[in-house]
Amino acid sequence: MPHSAFERRSLVNEARARDLLAQFDADAFVAARPVHVYYFTNFWTILAKMGFDHASMALWTPSAEHRTLVASAAQIWRLALEEVDYPTNIIACTAPANWQAWLDSDGRTELLAAPATPWPVARDVELSTIEQAWLAASRRIEGQEAANTEAGLARAIRNAGLERGCIVTDDAAIEPALRSHGLTRLRVRCEPNLFRRLRVVKSAPEIALMRRAANMNAEACRAAVRDLEAGTDMAEIERRFGVEVARRDGEAVFIAAGGTGSLPKGRVVRGEPFLIDAVAHHRHYHGDFGRTVVLGEPTAAIRRRVAALRVGWQASFEALRPGRRYSEIRSAGLEAMRAAGYGDVLTVAVPHSVGLQHTDEPFRDGLPFAVKDDLVLEQNMTLTVDFPHIEVGFGACHLEDLVRITQDGAEALAPMDDPLIVL
Repeated sequence: MPHSAFERRSLVNEARARDLLAQFDADAFVAARPVHVYYFTNFWTILAKMGFDHASMALWTPSAEHRTLVASAAQIWRLALEEVDYPTNIIACTAPANWQAWLDSDGRTELLAAPATPWPVARDVELSTIEQAWLAASRRIEGQEAANTEAGLARAIRNAGLERGCIVTDDAAIEPALRSHGLTRLRVRCEPNLFRRLRVVKSAPEIALMRRAANMNAEACRAAVRDLEAGTDMAEIERRFGVEVARRDGEAVFIAAGGTGSLPKGRVVRGEPFLIDAVAHHRHYHGDFGRTVVLGEPTAAIRRRVAALRVGWQASFEALRPGRRYSEIRSAGLEAMRAAGYGDVLTVAVPHSVGLQHTDEPFRDGLPFAVKDDLVLEQNMTLTVDFPHIEVGFGACHLEDLVRITQDGAEALAPMDDPLIVL
C-alpha cells in the first residue's frame, strides 16, 4: 500500500546514532545484517529472503551526502519506485566477470563487474511512469556496477573519504572483505551489540510503526481465536492467525497456544485454559500480545490465576519510567502479586524491548555469548513485560501488552483490555 509522507521517512534515531559513533570514536556504521541494512536504508532486499548472505549493505554517516545503500542490480527497479526515503547514494552490484582470473592469481587480479542485464524494450508503445523509472534507473547504473556488495561497500567508503577512518560493523566478515579490496588503513570494529543499543530507543517514525504493529497483531490474535471450538488443533490456530494478520497488512511470525510445548492435549479442550502469545510484524516492526483463553465458563481457579497476572502487570506498568531498571520493573510486579495474596501463582515477569526484532535490545557487553542485560529504561523505548503462568495438568495463562516509555511513565500502544478471553 502507498506510504504517507511520515511513513516514508528514515527510521534512524539520528541523534542517538551520532552520539554512539562519538562515544566509540568512529566515523560510520556499516551494516551487513538485513535487519540493520533495513534500519539504515528503509530497504530489505528479497535476496536475503532467498538465502543470499551479504545481499545488501549500508554505510551510514552523520553526513547525509555519504549515506549509501549497496544492493543487487536486480533490485534497482524496485528502488527506482522511491516508495520511501532511501539513502542519497545507491551502488548496484552484479557479479564478478573475471572470477576465474582472480582465482588463478590468488586474488591479485582486480575483480571486474559483469554488466547488468539489458532487458529489451518493446517498440512503439507508451511506457507507464513506472516503466520509465525502471529504464532511467538502468541508465544511471550502466557502467557503474560493482562486482559484489563488498566491492560496492569499499567504493562507498572511499567516496566518503574514510579510507583512514573508523567504522563500526555488525559482521566480522566485513573487515577481511574490505582488506581484500585495498582498505588496509581503515580501522574496523565489529560491535553488533552497538547496533542493538542504537535501535532500543525508537525514532518518531518507528513509534508510529510500532503502534500500528501492536494494534494489528492484537486484533488479528483476537480474531483468530474468536470462533475456536473444542477439538481445534494447533495447526488450525496458526492458519487462522496467519490469515487474520494478512488481512490487516501484516505478516505472521508465530503464535504460541497452550504453552511452549503447544496445546497440552493436542487440541482445544472445553474448560481448560490456554495461553496465547502472538507475534506478527508490519513493515518489519513487531507486535507482541498475550492473553488467556478458555472455552466455556471459567472456573474460580482460572479467574484467580488471571487476576494474579493482572495485578502483577498493572504494578509493573505503573513502575515503568525513565531511569528504572528491568529488574525493578520485574520486582514491582512480583511483589504486588505477593502482597495481594497471589504468591503461589508462579510467573516470570520478564521485560523485553520489541521493535525490528521480537527481542529488540542489547545484551551484556564483554561476553562471547548472549546474556540478558539489566537495562535502564529510556524515553521512547517500546517494550512489554511477559507474565505467563504454566501449570501442568491445569492449563496455562498469559498477559502482556506493548507500551512506550514516556517522559514520566508509560503509555499503551494498543488497548490493554480484558486479560481473559472467554469463548
